[in-house]
Amino acid sequence: MVRVFPYDALPDGAFGGNVAGVVLDASGMSSAEMQRIVSELNGRTAGFVVDHQDGPTPAIAMCYFTPRQQIGLCGHVVMATFAGLMEEGRCKFQDESTGVSQQTRARELLLDLWSAEDGGVIVEIQQRLPSIERPSLETNVLRRTLGDLPLDPRLPLEIASTGPRHLVVPYARVDDLSHLSPEYTEVAGISRALRVDTVCAFAVSPETAIHVRFRDFCPRMGAQ
Repeated sequence: MVRVFPYDALPDGAFGGNVAGVVLDASGMSSAEMQRIVSELNGRTAGFVVDHQDGPTPAIAMCYFTPRQQIGLCGHVVMATFAGLMEEGRCKFQDESTGVSQQTRARELLLDLWSAEDGGVIVEIQQRLPSIERPSLETNVLRRTLGDLPLDPRLPLEIASTGPRHLVVPYARVDDLSHLSPEYTEVAGISRALRVDTVCAFAVSPETAIHVRFRDFCPRMGAQ
């Protein structure tokens, strides 16, 4: 029997955020078995812990899958996995926080785990500085592909990467994000042409410049 834990990563409350499937003990599984499991999760990306070495800085080896393929890394699944490891007692706090090394198909990641006031876990991923480039893409074409709602004229389209590559698309209003209706076949074609992994639509809340909402479309990776 395989235990698969469903988690809401980055939620405002119950049934919010990004859904992630997590398998905390996948040491004996083949890639084909992992792929079959995630294919049963209704289109959700999942993470599998394939090795766990204890120590002052625990070392975890992970595999990540969409319903279609193995991928190098998925940020919200990283956070869900380590929340699960802490809740199940597989990782423990040394002091106020615990440093963890995670080996992925993409690269090694260093994380810090903090105890939250509500009893949950705060997961901080140490990222490399991002690379930024401007895509050669007609803005109107992209806007129509995602649902023909107004983009934020103050901000450019950019491709940002700290590993995976994301086409970052600024929208004028936060409320518009819930009304996007992407043509996934066309989004996948744009992603292939620009060599990006996802198309990330975002908007900044008018109340504060650090309150950002986003939706990430990933048909090229086999997730929607």
